[in-house]
Amino acid sequence: MTLEAHHKRLLKKVKISAFIVSNGSCHEVQSRVLLQNDSIFDLDLHRQRFSPLPTCRQLKFIRTVNLENCSARVHQRLDIKGHFLIEPLLCHNISSLSSESVRYDYSRDVHYLKLDLVLQDEATRDAVRTQLADLSPRSVDFMRLWTAERSVSSSLSARFEVGPLMASADWRSAQLRLLCGNLRSCRKLRTALLAEPADLWRHVQWRVTSLVAEQCLSNSSRITSSWRMKRLKMQSCSSLKSCARLQCASAQRTAGSSSAVQLQPDGRCFLKIQQRLTGIVSFQRSWTEYETGFGDGTDFWIGLSAIHSLSQGGVTLRVEMKLWNGSELHAEYAGFQVGDASTGYRMTYREMLRDRSSVSFDALERHKGMRFSTMDRDNDKASYSCSKKQGKGGWWFNYCHNFNPNGVFSCRWKITDHSYMCWYSRPVWLSLCEVRLMLQI
Repeated sequence: MTLEAHHKRLLKKVKISAFIVSNGSCHEVQSRVLLQNDSIFDLDLHRQRFSPLPTCRQLKFIRTVNLENCSARVHQRLDIKGHFLIEPLLCHNISSLSSESVRYDYSRDVHYLKLDLVLQDEATRDAVRTQLADLSPRSVDFMRLWTAERSVSSSLSARFEVGPLMASADWRSAQLRLLCGNLRSCRKLRTALLAEPADLWRHVQWRVTSLVAEQCLSNSSRITSSWRMKRLKMQSCSSLKSCARLQCASAQRTAGSSSAVQLQPDGRCFLKIQQRLTGIVSFQRSWTEYETGFGDGTDFWIGLSAIHSLSQGGVTLRVEMKLWNGSELHAEYAGFQVGDASTGYRMTYREMLRDRSSVSFDALERHKGMRFSTMDRDNDKASYSCSKKQGKGGWWFNYCHNFNPNGVFSCRWKITDHSYMCWYSRPVWLSLCEVRLMLQI
């Protein structure tokens, strides 16, 4: 959205003061709220004194480059002539706050508002290089944001829980979640934020505690994960898989389970990545929704990006199904793995574990090696869209399927076509009233 002129005048009165630790070099920053394509740049750091830390002598702060869309702080590398580094931007793009920004965290049973922040982009890098023409730059690159601690005013924390700043794996963007409790509260918060963007950021204060540059690397390479497990609010973890393992360990200690994990009688722990029990949640979703996840605490899809992270290196997949006559079936697969976005989230596995399966026919084999397809992105091998014509949901379709867990939720024991939740057990199609996909952690 475009900010009104009086909003801009108000923003100019907001002053930002911060102390930045750049790999040990502590310096004070004073700036003001800036705009980035109808968005807000904000650090709004409260003043805090740091204890003296070892100085990274190979970096020297040069200048703040004021651009049309944002502002960038630039440092010069003293060990290599003509090389410059830009601090992460931490720009909030208000135009990204769409209706899809209101989401549901099925693992915590709560709605939240997703706020997207920009850490670096190519346009800023090119603009900074132009502004540094008088210094004859040979290279201009971004530092990585290593850690950023946030504090929240009591007036905001009384209404919403503000999550940590979560950097993406490529360090280009970050995400902040505001847990609103329910859908109505999140929608009201989004409307208020669109109308008065500066109001929220007055209550969220950041203290950047470390920046990573090539010549002053931190000893660790841990990336904070944006994925959080239920009942792990006080725990920290370095990856999706480590979060899941913590959840499994908790369940095993208490001999119980949660909505996120399931313990098998043999002691193995599985994380649920898909589940359909009631049919309340529609699985006729877009590519973006299948990529990021959707659903509630009962019927959900965890998201392709999360499945990729959890399955790297190959894991055991367990499929559990329930028929309308009450029969329960299951199948397990070794070496299950989903590629990243560049592969179209291609799915593969090593073999079906027949000694751990109650079904004899491998209905998943037809989908092995396929890229994911949705109703708005067709990656199957058929001349038509399997997702639109037969699947009615997202899946690793081929020509088209033998297993359709994300199809239309059936309300009958015998299906009339293959768009319903079903499993092919040669020579018959089985109608499913429940289905669950899980990864062993």
